Amino acid sequence: MRVVPAVARAIRIIELVVTELDGLSVAEAARRLRLPRNSTYEIVSTLTQSKLVILDLGGMLRPGPTLLHWGASYLRSLDLVKEAQGVARRIAHENDATVHLARLEGREVVYLVKEEGSQQVRMGSAVGHRVLAHATAVGKALIANLCDEEFEQYLASGPWPALTANTITDPTDLREQRLETLRSGVALDDQESSPEVCCVASVVRGAAGDVVAAMSISTLHSRFVDAFKDELSRTVLRGATELSERLGWRQVT
Repeated sequence: MRVVPAVARAIRIIELVVTELDGLSVAEAARRLRLPRNSTYEIVSTLTQSKLVILDLGGMLRPGPTLLHWGASYLRSLDLVKEAQGVARRIAHENDATVHLARLEGREVVYLVKEEGSQQVRMGSAVGHRVLAHATAVGKALIANLCDEEFEQYLASGPWPALTANTITDPTDLREQRLETLRSGVALDDQESSPEVCCVASVVRGAAGDVVAAMSISTLHSRFVDAFKDELSRTVLRGATELSERLGWRQVT
């Protein structure tokens, strides 16, 4: 994979700035990193516009607030996984099912947590595994909660390949499913990502109320009768709500 020189230089500048508690000038940064002074000023100008670094009144470079925001997001991610593991493990064993936590990244979901029950439902997924979002309950829960504009942009990025004979690939059907997911709070996957496997999913929110992930419960198609489907739907809603509350979210009643 090709390295972009300007981006690499920007990263080196940021790394230097965060190690200098007393700050340093742009000229000093260029000297230490052996970079051309003109290009250093250009990169610093771009970094300051994004508030990745700031120039104080004395002309010294210091870490910018965007770095704090990014760092806080990373820490929240760690908290998310840690908190999710306990909730997912309990639900998996109580329901003899597989529980996932996943995050939306582009057209795909990436699995952050996986917990299995008694091994009755063995899935080929793993932490770090990616799958097209439209074919999974956890993905459909996440894309349903995009704003209208983002959802339409998502649909426009198709076409949507079928992973099984049941995968929903028609944008009109995906729009209808989105409305039902928003109404009920639960997205469904009826053998759409894997044959003989069905799932229910609901979104997880952070302290600010933003969607940070989604939780799903997977079981065998033979068990996915209406009564058990309804029970799993209630369970995934409770589990996602519990995890959201652990992350600081409070439901408005």
